[in-house]
Amino acid sequence: MEATTEHIFVLHEFIDGEARNWFHHHVLHTNRDKQDWTFKEVLIGLYNCFVNAATMQEAREAFQTAVYDAQMGIQTFYEAVHTAAADSDAESNVEED
Repeated sequence: MEATTEHIFVLHEFIDGEARNWFHHHVLHTNRDKQDWTFKEVLIGLYNCFVNAATMQEAREAFQTAVYDAQMGIQTFYEAVHTAAADSDAESNVEED
């Protein structure tokens, strides 16, 4: 099934707050940079702006707040720091294939 303009407008009904503001500014606004959006491009734009940014912030916070606990051992601390660093260094944006 091909995603149409109708799909984009239906999506608009299910988002609110900052996501809705982003949608208005980037997808609907008369003076937007990109004139024609596909449904997939809108989903990727929302993901890159909100989901990925939140995930990266959580990873940075996990890295900064990691604390060594002698009872848990050095390996546990290493795993926590390593995982947080890897998550915060993940590809920052999803791109179309």
